[in-house]
Amino acid sequence: MFWILFKKFYLFFTLLLLFLQGCSRPLIVRSEPEEYPGWNMYGGDYHNSNSVSTSLKPPLKLIKKYNTSSSIGLSPICSNGIIYTASLDGKIEAFNLLSMNKRGKLKVNDGIVAAPVFYNEKLYYAKSREKITFFCYDVSRGRHLWRKRIGHIESSPVIYNDRLFIATLDGKLYCMNSEDGEIIWQAEVDEPVYSSPAIWEESVIIGTTGKKIFSFDIDDGKKIWEKDVEGSIFTSPSVNNGTIFIGTIGNTFYAIDVETGMIKWEFKTNARIYSTAAVNENIVIFGCNDKSLYSLNQENGELLWKFDCGGLINTSPVIAGDNVYFGSLNHNLYGLDLNNGELKWEFKTSGRIRSSPIIYKNYLIASSEKKEVFVFSEDK
Repeated sequence: MFWILFKKFYLFFTLLLLFLQGCSRPLIVRSEPEEYPGWNMYGGDYHNSNSVSTSLKPPLKLIKKYNTSSSIGLSPICSNGIIYTASLDGKIEAFNLLSMNKRGKLKVNDGIVAAPVFYNEKLYYAKSREKITFFCYDVSRGRHLWRKRIGHIESSPVIYNDRLFIATLDGKLYCMNSEDGEIIWQAEVDEPVYSSPAIWEESVIIGTTGKKIFSFDIDDGKKIWEKDVEGSIFTSPSVNNGTIFIGTIGNTFYAIDVETGMIKWEFKTNARIYSTAAVNENIVIFGCNDKSLYSLNQENGELLWKFDCGGLINTSPVIAGDNVYFGSLNHNLYGLDLNNGELKWEFKTSGRIRSSPIIYKNYLIASSEKKEVFVFSEDK
């Protein structure tokens, strides 16, 4: 009798172990580096430009769909043909862009709001609420290299010249060595920061919930200037041609000189702004809680066009050549003509769009809060 019970227990335990191993494949990704720069961080680059020169002409067709473990945070990223998603249930997943084969999953036991950064075969990611909140993970070897206790984080990190820049909810901005996590400098703003940093030449720019925008020296973290604005800031600055573009929940969108902090112009909307802008050489585009997408002239803030989608827009638009794509809380993705705002394409998802879409090569990657990730290409 004893041996019969032992054999049954042994068989059950073996099957359980095999099942768990199949469900928890470690996150190990070995991929060939590409010349294409990829969408390696929030906003696509350290300017938070949300813009690529790649032409992606609507209408688009859905070519792949993937279900994640939960809703993802601010945005996915994509590098070397691998999509990485960080979700609100504390998991980072990787899968091939076109085959959609899952390459592994990393469980971190806390919700992730911020988008990760991919750089030199490493993922840098931030957790929201636990004691240790910032991590460097080597995807080629499947292990953590270092981790930091720097406070709660809902701001996406940015990498520039082998340095990481990350802001925290306790009002600190850190500059770190990307190799070992050594803190090079830190600056204090005394208000929670949801805004991801943007880099322009020798300046690091962030906005705070204390209705201020700050510029810090990139080398030593000394404050260059601070500017009072109307309304707390939950968006991230986008920078182009020496000008910062940023919106606030005070129904105001600003253009600010990077060097001096002087306001060049401001534009009033009918509701709060939670959407980080997209910029190319001449145009700045952002969404608003008045259910409209705005296109403005960068030089003077003149309204070029406005598109009413009928739903709140909390995420960033993305410019692809002569077109712009964005999502809304009304479950829809849209493609518009960049020059006149004419609707060219629309796609209905099953959930609200709370994560910003990205462009990788000739593909649009988007998600909904119903645990869906979509990959679109031109419908030729």
